[in-house]
Amino acid sequence: MWVRLQGYGVFRGSCVADQPCLARQKVAAYWSISWPALIASFAMGAVFETPALITLGANVTFFVIQAVLSRRLVRKKYRTFRVGIVQDDGERGRGVSVTDVCLIWLWILGPQLALFITASQIVWWFSAQIPPETIRFIASLSLWLRFLVVGPYSIDLAMAGKISRVSSTGLRL
Repeated sequence: MWVRLQGYGVFRGSCVADQPCLARQKVAAYWSISWPALIASFAMGAVFETPALITLGANVTFFVIQAVLSRRLVRKKYRTFRVGIVQDDGERGRGVSVTDVCLIWLWILGPQLALFITASQIVWWFSAQIPPETIRFIASLSLWLRFLVVGPYSIDLAMAGKISRVSSTGLRL
C-alpha cells in the first residue's frame, strides 16, 4: 500500500489544501526536527579532542537524532500548516509507520549528506592553501546553507518522494 504525506494549511481551525507550502514553512518543518540535533551535535566538542573526530561525531549525532525526530514532522501542529498521511484511498491521518519514517528521513538525509561531503572535500583539498579563518567561514557557511537552503529543499524532496510521498500546502499570510 502506497502512502504519501500531505501538508495542509490551517486557518481558524479549517483546513486549506489548495495552496503550496511556503519556503518559511519548509524551514519551520526542518527546524522542528533539527534544532535538538544541532544542540546535541555541539556537545561533541566536549567529547572528542581532534577536529576531524569532532566534525564527524557532530554530524553523525546530528543525523541520528534527526532520524529519531523525523516522526515529529507528522505529529507536530505547526502554526500555519499541518503534515499528515494521505493513503491511496484518499483517507487522511496523522499516524505514520516506522518504515515510512525511515523512508522520509532518507529523503531528508540525502541533500544534507551531499552538502557535508562537499564541504569536507573542499576543506580537505585546499586546507594547506586556505587560512584558518576561511576554513571556519566555510564551516559556518555550511551550517547556514544546511538550515536555510538544503534543509527546506530536503523537506521538499521528502514531500515529492516516490515511495513515501509528501505534498505540503500552507497558508499565505
